[in-house]
Amino acid sequence: VVLSHMFGTDQAIWFDLARKLSAAGYAALTYDFRGVGRSGGRLVIAHVGRDVVAAVTFVRKRNPRRIFLVGASMGGRADRRSPGRRNRDPANGARRSRGHRRIYPLRREL
Repeated sequence: VVLSHMFGTDQAIWFDLARKLSAAGYAALTYDFRGVGRSGGRLVIAHVGRDVVAAVTFVRKRNPRRIFLVGASMGGRADRRSPGRRNRDPANGARRSRGHRRIYPLRREL
């Protein structure tokens, strides 16, 4: 599960959920967009999709069965700025949600 943070925050907003996902048997990746938190560079909203692609590429190298993208605000919109823009992007194999404002547990309480 790739967790993309919202504008005005950094990856730390996802740490609690990442721990819960891990405890439930899911691998979770948190990261900072360029120019945010401990990352270098400059934040350019129009280019945040590039960071999502980089995160998915990083995860794909570990050969997961599936990749899910979860984001809040800017992070939720970031995957829409990355290549593909469909529910399943054949370029990176990640599944995307479509405009959901809540995160629903994956068939069990996390």
